[in-house]
Amino acid sequence: MGGRVGPLLGSFIFFWIAPGTVAGWVPYALSRWRIQPPLLGVRGGRAVGGGVAAMGAAILVECFSRFTIEGRGTPAPIMPTESLVVSGLYRHVRNPMYVAVLAIIAGQALLFGKTLAGVISQLCECDLFVLQPMCEMVCSANLAEYG
Repeated sequence: MGGRVGPLLGSFIFFWIAPGTVAGWVPYALSRWRIQPPLLGVRGGRAVGGGVAAMGAAILVECFSRFTIEGRGTPAPIMPTESLVVSGLYRHVRNPMYVAVLAIIAGQALLFGKTLAGVISQLCECDLFVLQPMCEMVCSANLAEYG
């Protein structure tokens, strides 16, 4: 598929496979999105959690759009962008999609009062701040192709 249809379709599918699973299906499977007593007994945490999750979702959609339109590709490794995306949130944050997914998970923990979702967000933070930088160091030779 050429033009914008391929990247658009690829990004749409990858959106539901990767972050949709990590930030949507897994938290749902663990909690059924049932409201529990507020986390740490703080009622205002629900409103904060809903806002954080919504902001994370908006950031995630914006980043996927930027990959499709500006980079002419997808975030999926099997269909990478034609050009490096360095605008928008990518000017300020190394990987805003990770931050967005983490915000969605942490927001759900506050919104639904789920300690388990908080644990999942901690595991994601470990991946974001420890495993990914190690992997990127090993794979950094591939950046030369963007010239």
